[in-house]
Amino acid sequence: MNLFLLLAAVAVAIVVAAAAAARWRIAHSGARAESSYRNLTCYELAYLAGGPERAAETVIARLVSIGAARLASSGRVHKVKAGRMDGDPVEEAVAGVVARRSGLTVAALKQEVARSVAVQELGKSLSGEGLLLTDGSKALLRGWSRLLLWAGVAALAGVVVTLVRLFGAPSTYALFALLVFGGTAVAAWVALRGHRRYMRAPVTPSGRAALAAARRGDDTATSPCPSRSRA
Repeated sequence: MNLFLLLAAVAVAIVVAAAAAARWRIAHSGARAESSYRNLTCYELAYLAGGPERAAETVIARLVSIGAARLASSGRVHKVKAGRMDGDPVEEAVAGVVARRSGLTVAALKQEVARSVAVQELGKSLSGEGLLLTDGSKALLRGWSRLLLWAGVAALAGVVVTLVRLFGAPSTYALFALLVFGGTAVAAWVALRGHRRYMRAPVTPSGRAALAAARRGDDTATSPCPSRSRA
C-alpha cells in the first residue's frame, strides 16, 4: 500500500509538471507583434495592464475629465448636454451608455462598458496584433489550468491519506510519498497563483514588452488618447 502511495505521488507530480510546463509555453508563445511598429493608445495599454475593466475605468475617467460626463459626489455618473468627443469608438460606447442610463454608479458603468462591443473589439484587435493570447490559446490555457487544479487537489488528498497511513503503519515509502504529495500541492498552487488576474488580460511577450516600454516612459510606445496614429 505504501509503495502504491509513492507511485501515485510520482504520477501526480508528473501531471503537475507537464501541465505547468504547457501553461508556461502557451503564456510565453507568440510572434513579434505588429503593434511594436505603432503607438498604442492609453485604452490599449489599460487593457493590456488590467483587461476590459481597466480599459473601462480609463475611458470613464477620460470622459469625466473632458466634460463629456459628470461624476457626482454620490459616485454616480451622469450625462451632460455636450462634450468634446473625438470619434474614438470606446469613448463613444461609454458616452452612449451614460446617455441611455444616466445615474449609474461607477462600478455598474464599468461592468457594462467592459462587456460592450467596443471594448471587446479592442481586445480582439490586441489579440490579432499579437499582444494578447488568441481565443484558441486562452482555451488551451484554461484546459491545462483545470488539469493543474485537479492534480493539486489530488495531491492534497494524497497528503491526507498518506498521513493516515504514516500514523497507522509508518514506512519509508509513506514518508517519501508524503514529501512528494506535499511538494506537488505547493508547486500546483505556485503555478496557478495569479491565474484569474492573468486571464483578464493574458498578455504575450510582445504585450509585456509594450507595457514595459510604456512604464519606462518611451514616447515611441504610447500616444495620447484617443489618437491611433502610426509611428
